Amino acid sequence: NIVKENKVKNIVKENKVKNIVKENKVKNIVKENKVKNIVKENKVKNIVKENKDSSISSRVILWNYAYKFWKSHFLIGNGYEGLKQKYIDLHIDEHVSHPHNIYLKILSEEGIIGFLIFLYLIGYMLFFLIKHINVQNIVLMGLLSAYLIRGIFGWQLNELDIWIIFGLIFKEMENI
Repeated sequence: NIVKENKVKNIVKENKVKNIVKENKVKNIVKENKVKNIVKENKVKNIVKENKDSSISSRVILWNYAYKFWKSHFLIGNGYEGLKQKYIDLHIDEHVSHPHNIYLKILSEEGIIGFLIFLYLIGYMLFFLIKHINVQNIVLMGLLSAYLIRGIFGWQLNELDIWIIFGLIFKEMENI
């Protein structure tokens, strides 16, 4: 019995040591990942700082972060101006408030629900303009299409020109 008890005690000790080693390995892995994430964030900050003149490289970084923020709150987004706060928290640039991409901004702040509503409204306007084709509507389709293409590289919902386009389209809808 004493021999059995000693064997059991040794097995228990070995298992405790194994568990401690496993816990330390896990802790080390967690620490390494935290360090890697910090290094990645610092690399991003440095890339943005080094490439302030490079609009494309800094936009790609902003787009990547906007995409990650959207994935973190896929359905409803991060809320209005939520992306701006995330950029400030990352110390990317205190003057950056959006990713310079209307689609990623809407996705990251309003989620897939807000994005689908946006697409529905744009699609409805285009469908209407195509259905009631005339010279004025062709011009309005061109302006709206230009806005949608420009939206890949900018954020224009706060600019007067898009609201004039929307107003003209809605006025045209009202007339029919």
